[in-house]
Amino acid sequence: MFHNEYHPKNPAWKGLYLFNKNDEVIGYVSVATQLLMLCFDTQSEWTGFFVKAGNGIYNHFDTKGEWTGKYLCFDSVVGYNMFDKDGNWTGQHIK
Repeated sequence: MFHNEYHPKNPAWKGLYLFNKNDEVIGYVSVATQLLMLCFDTQSEWTGFFVKAGNGIYNHFDTKGEWTGKYLCFDSVVGYNMFDKDGNWTGQHIK
């Protein structure tokens, strides 16, 4: 991470929240560019990133750059839903 404005502990941070299926916050997402979003857990530890793969679709990679098998799809309203490699909704969503 080269820019601390993407880090959730930065007082000026503006980003998205990652929720589980019970709508509990389980992480944070910082939009770095139109092609890249950074993912953090609730302790603000960097856990991976999302890379744009198509219109409204982002593949999820871990911190070593390996694809986790998960991907995001735009929900056509205000956020994203996360799916596993078999296309099953994980219950996680980003707003």
